[in-house]
Amino acid sequence: MIALAYYLLKVIICSGLLFAYYHMALRNKVFHQWNRFYLLAIVILSLALPCLQFTWYHYQDEPNNAIRLLKAVQSADVYMQELSGSQNKLFSTEQWFGLLYCFISVIILIGAFVSLSKIVALIRRHTISQVNRIKFISTREPGTPFSFFNYILWNEDIDINTPTGQQIFQHELVHVKEAHSLDKLFLQLILIVFWCNPFFWLIRKELQMIHEFIADQKAVKQHDTATLAAMILQASYPHHFSQLTNAFFQSSIKRRLLMLTKIQNPRITYFSRILALPLIACIVLAFSFKTVSVAHLEKPITIVIDAGHGKMTNGHLSGASSNNIYEDAIVLAIAKKIKSINANSKINIVLTRTDDNIIELHKRVDLAKENNADLFISLHVAAAENDKTGNGMEVYVSNKNTPFQHQSELLGSVIKEELTSIYPTTPELIKRAVGIWVVDKNICPSVLVECGYITDKKDREFITNEANQELVARKILKAVERYAASTEKGSYTTLSDTLPNKKAVDINSVNVDKNKGLITIDYKDGTRETLTIEQARQRKLIKEKNFETKEDFHTEKDTPINIRGKDKPLIYVDGKEFNGTLDKLDPTMIQSVNVLKDKPAIAKYGEKGKNGVIEIITKPGDRQNIFDTIPKTN
Repeated sequence: MIALAYYLLKVIICSGLLFAYYHMALRNKVFHQWNRFYLLAIVILSLALPCLQFTWYHYQDEPNNAIRLLKAVQSADVYMQELSGSQNKLFSTEQWFGLLYCFISVIILIGAFVSLSKIVALIRRHTISQVNRIKFISTREPGTPFSFFNYILWNEDIDINTPTGQQIFQHELVHVKEAHSLDKLFLQLILIVFWCNPFFWLIRKELQMIHEFIADQKAVKQHDTATLAAMILQASYPHHFSQLTNAFFQSSIKRRLLMLTKIQNPRITYFSRILALPLIACIVLAFSFKTVSVAHLEKPITIVIDAGHGKMTNGHLSGASSNNIYEDAIVLAIAKKIKSINANSKINIVLTRTDDNIIELHKRVDLAKENNADLFISLHVAAAENDKTGNGMEVYVSNKNTPFQHQSELLGSVIKEELTSIYPTTPELIKRAVGIWVVDKNICPSVLVECGYITDKKDREFITNEANQELVARKILKAVERYAASTEKGSYTTLSDTLPNKKAVDINSVNVDKNKGLITIDYKDGTRETLTIEQARQRKLIKEKNFETKEDFHTEKDTPINIRGKDKPLIYVDGKEFNGTLDKLDPTMIQSVNVLKDKPAIAKYGEKGKNGVIEIITKPGDRQNIFDTIPKTN
């Protein structure tokens, strides 16, 4: 019901904008046919544009003012999509409102049916005279003369042989030829369903006047205003001429006379009509275009999406089930959606299974090997055991400390963060005591995602909703893009904060790679986190100055810290390799300094000399003291 209400709101906004333009720029102008079709177009466009979806893909790192504006307009769409998936009551307040809405629609439908029945009954009670395709009926029924499709119901109190009578007849004949009854029937049907839109009611009222303007314009010869006034008054009040003054000042009569006056003095402004085009274009962009951000990846990557379980050879499904809902079908649907909605040309999605049939565990891993997969994501839906309960989504990583353990934890953390934005998700990455083959034995970073508990009513209702399945698929894709974009640049800057912050007492060990500017922290609970040096400073993990020793870290005293230098050159003092600081070396002790770089350094010292070599020769009298004057580091 929320989705329907949001659609109705967009219809109201769309029709309101278009009708406001009509009221300001087109109303009471003389181009009646244009106005007629514009009003009809308002209804059609208002109903259609919110349903049309055109996707505009753009790279995340290429901001554009137009894209920002579209995203601002569409932010409500995203919110409503996520909100609609959280409605799980059997009969919610929204559903009661839906029943009330339908009840009012039924009342309007009954009213329209009664009106139509009266017209049909009136036609059947009288003799019909047919001339060509016009069916003429003479009657004394109040409200005549009027036309209905190709029927003209004439009031016998108006003499058809008089000039005025002939003009009234021509007037009704225009209604028949222009098929104005189709317009009225169309709007009546629209109002039965969309009665809540006030602008549709205004459009119907305005369209009725446009019909009269068109008929007046074509029926009155030489645009004779006096004749038109007599015609209108005689048709409206054939026996009540004493009410002339009061009747004359009805707004509808005044507008019809005003329109005829404008016909006599035409000042048609085509500019007013042309301005409608940019307005319609803006509404199309706002309501029909959807912007989708894709990560700008330099290299293609392959992601294996594993829909867990499947149908066994005996015909039974191997996954969990509850209330005739099966895990196997749910995860297969999500996997297919991930592949179908993927818009990034650099991401290749491979599915382990595309139908109900089960795939053996080792073949799932083999498929990753065959496709040289970069990531592996296995989809499942959990089930609580007999007397236990469970709910919410969960992300699992291996407990085997695999070669890709750190990357798997980073990937799992990003997926967990994305899923948390749409549905309750366990905040920690889970390591199951019993191993998980597809994440333990894989050849790439691998995680397993439990998309809720099938045994929990709220989880089951959420994940069986097709719109929510697509939402989960989009979030997993977004997490993959975030992970790939960051790791491609050789930095985990955008990913490190997805792991929960820990305190110094939680740290098991620290490894610093100053060449890459990264600090890898292993925690006592088995998790691992990679930070940039700047992030480490923000976390107060290292001191503000450029750190060189373990004392520059804010950790427990017994925490192992391994620091690898940043392109530190090899130092030889008097022919001996030296690993120490030279800042306290007395320059007066040095006899000569020779610096070797690149190929000469490697040729003389091998791979150790790749970062350059500094050869220091001290004065003969100081060679015994040199190692005592230069303090060594850890």
